[in-house]
Amino acid sequence: MKHIKIYFTTLTVALLLLPFFSSCDKDKIDPPARPIVIDTVYNLLELKNLAASNGGYTFQQYAVAYAVITMDESQGNIYKQLYVQDSTDAILLVFNGPTNLKVGDSVRVDLKGTTVEISHDACQVSTLSASENITVLKRGCFIEPQPVTLAQIKSRQFDLKLVKVEGVEFREENVWGDYLTFSTLKSLRDIFDCQDETVVTLTSGHATFASKPLPQGNGSMIAIASVYNGTMQLLVRDFYEVDMKGERCDGSGGDYITLLTETFETSQGNFTVFNKTGENQTWAHNAAQKAMQMTKSSEANEDWLISPALDFSEIKEEATLSFQHAIVNVPGTAVSPDYMRTNQTVWISINYDSGDPTIAEWTPIYLSNNDLPSGSDWVMSPAALVLPSSVFGKNKVHVAYKYTCDTNESATWRVNDVLIKGK
Repeated sequence: MKHIKIYFTTLTVALLLLPFFSSCDKDKIDPPARPIVIDTVYNLLELKNLAASNGGYTFQQYAVAYAVITMDESQGNIYKQLYVQDSTDAILLVFNGPTNLKVGDSVRVDLKGTTVEISHDACQVSTLSASENITVLKRGCFIEPQPVTLAQIKSRQFDLKLVKVEGVEFREENVWGDYLTFSTLKSLRDIFDCQDETVVTLTSGHATFASKPLPQGNGSMIAIASVYNGTMQLLVRDFYEVDMKGERCDGSGGDYITLLTETFETSQGNFTVFNKTGENQTWAHNAAQKAMQMTKSSEANEDWLISPALDFSEIKEEATLSFQHAIVNVPGTAVSPDYMRTNQTVWISINYDSGDPTIAEWTPIYLSNNDLPSGSDWVMSPAALVLPSSVFGKNKVHVAYKYTCDTNESATWRVNDVLIKGK
């Protein structure tokens, strides 16, 4: 720890620190034109030790720390927080409001009036004001992520630091984050390596990439190695710093592209419905069951649930459609497989535009016995269908669920968790 007591002018500070920032962008930054009184300069490791040894410490005197921002609020995955790092360690800065600071900003943190503490195992400086406590000295001072393994992250060697993990993958088909409520705003997704080490990724429902599907290949991720109550949590700062297109640990996958994911959890999403026959029934969102539903009827019906246009232009080898569904007439009385294959069908088109689907050309995608539900209960069963190669390279593909019934027999069809991906 370097103990000094000097009255600096801002010009003097800039001259003294010029060699430290020589690799940064040359954008001119004008710190506030006020004298700076400094009693102590701390590096981040010294702040961490101060917090740990005192159970928290509030600065009554003038003191400063210098660091570079490694994660900001711009992508919505953190709020009123910044992660910073220097050559000794990394900490979390907690503010009383949102900031407009950016990754790569080299900053002076004025510590008087703030508190440094260990909160839920993470070292943080709290009660900060962006306008009062932070001065940007240079921009473009980007810190390179440290290459690490999941095992090293779990060993707590890299708490709060910017890291890059290689050879990792997700093993679920989901989106990054779910917007639930402000009390349950974060979503956890497990990430694995080929040694079966596991760390969770933590994503805010407000993140700009929260609704994007998880990548289904193996590859790399740049993130902050955050920690909460001893549990390591990777915080992705930008969706484009995740590159998982390689072959998975089990030899499957590789270069898969997710073309559509729709859970129907809160609405019908971008799907459209078209009622060809039948006046009283049509596909509708069932909020309680988090599914799209076509309800049984005593009259003849033909109703379509149609996906948005999908771009298969990069698909060259394989494409699949998976979803969950249930088909029931009266619970306990089974709907026959033949009836389901005839009246609850899946189709694909390369020339449908909008409106009445029957004026376009559609190819059926047949459901095997393994793709059919029991027909006697509401348990959602998985279906996994291979799409025809005729759609490869096309940029305007639609998939549709077609429901039919007559006045003699009908059943209710529920569908959710639709996923289309290609290689």
